Amino acid sequence: VHFSLLGSFDIDHLDFNTLLLQTGYLTIKRYDPQGQILHLGFPNREVESSFFLHLIAELTRGASQPTNYIHNIEQALLKGDIDSMMKIFTSFFANLAYPVLPNESDPLRTRELYYHSIFFTVIKLLSLNIELEVPTNKGRIDAVIKTQERVFILELKMGTGEEAMTQIKANGYHEKYVLEEKR
Repeated sequence: VHFSLLGSFDIDHLDFNTLLLQTGYLTIKRYDPQGQILHLGFPNREVESSFFLHLIAELTRGASQPTNYIHNIEQALLKGDIDSMMKIFTSFFANLAYPVLPNESDPLRTRELYYHSIFFTVIKLLSLNIELEVPTNKGRIDAVIKTQERVFILELKMGTGEEAMTQIKANGYHEKYVLEEKR
């Protein structure tokens, strides 16, 4: 966020980042004086969790409470049990109402982005090391989840799992994590 946004508090044109900063949901983590850029973040894990719980309730319109799923997803990841994790997410998404989205030139892409947002919000509620939109020299990984023993590379697709695996392998997304010596 550019430093100049902090001084602008026009009730008719509220900047979302400024609002979150002013209300205490975000705090200044770093300041780059050269570009006058503020790097914002959550002040603590409790505020971050609260924010994402409210966000997921809004995104899903209260259709499915992720707290019922989060513990089971986390346990499956810690065990390296991808099949169980997928079953849990399948159940979670099955409880969502089919989204009514605005007409777009690419409705499939719009729907994919909707589900990406929900998925990202749910995994942000896990107490694991999670990175989203991780850059590599050949593209961006949708999500990376790290445990003590494993690195999970996730690519989200509206198509098949094979399409996602093809992209992961073709772009060598695992190469970034080879030196970590984890499964």
